[in-house]
Amino acid sequence: MKVTLDLKELVESGKITPEEAERLKALSKQGTSKLAYRIVIVLGVLGVALGGILLLVPFFENLLKIPEFRALIEKVAAIIDPVLRFVLGTVYGKAIVSALLLAAAFRAKSGFLAGLSAVVLFMALGSSTWYAHASYWMEVSRPLLTIAVFAAVGALANKWSARLTADRERLLIIYARASLLFVNLAFWVGSLWGDDWLKTLSGGQFGGEIFFSIVWAIALAWMIAFGVRYNRRAMVNMAAVFAGIHFYTQWFEHLHASGGSLFVAGLIALAFAKGLAMYNQALTAKLRAK
Repeated sequence: MKVTLDLKELVESGKITPEEAERLKALSKQGTSKLAYRIVIVLGVLGVALGGILLLVPFFENLLKIPEFRALIEKVAAIIDPVLRFVLGTVYGKAIVSALLLAAAFRAKSGFLAGLSAVVLFMALGSSTWYAHASYWMEVSRPLLTIAVFAAVGALANKWSARLTADRERLLIIYARASLLFVNLAFWVGSLWGDDWLKTLSGGQFGGEIFFSIVWAIALAWMIAFGVRYNRRAMVNMAAVFAGIHFYTQWFEHLHASGGSLFVAGLIALAFAKGLAMYNQALTAKLRAK
């Protein structure tokens, strides 16, 4: 598990020596270099693969003009078409692909494949994104199911990560963080549109936009508290970002922009900031006393 330390403050408070601080800095640079290397490798492989496919398109177009080759391709397509329909068109197929990608991530020790596995599971639950000129869309057709599934798999990934070696722990941490992202995205969509399945199941009592807005606010508060308590910096940062998105969304959707709503929102934000500052001060004092 990665942690964040202020080395200068630790040296000034006498917790570590200047020599130890320099050694830790050197080790952190090694980790940063490895991360940069992995990113470049992934981008390079994707570029070569996609570029190669595009370069081969004219070659295959010419091959398809040959009757024998075209007949062979049609036979192969007839065999793999049911497989592709199952993999790309069904929940079970995408779930299997997601599991295979996660297994491949462990085999190759690839954080990219671990994150891609979570993305495919997100798609399997009926979610998608698409792009048009200067416009982006996101669809989460089953907010409640998406929240429940990713909350469960994210919690399991976070729990099991501590039992693994460092190189494989990193993979599950990436998966858990991706799961947390998708939980928040599902809450966001639910706070705007609700969940038709939950509305039907509860006779209209639950599943509306207000229901998701309230539960999301509670979940964000819990994530911040949990992240601070157990030193999950990424969780705190993500919860803080989505808290801002939540406020922005509900302000314009329900409270509407007005002087009164802005004044009250400002007071709430200041109270929240004051509470966090008091907590951080108490935590810092406690650590220095040790």
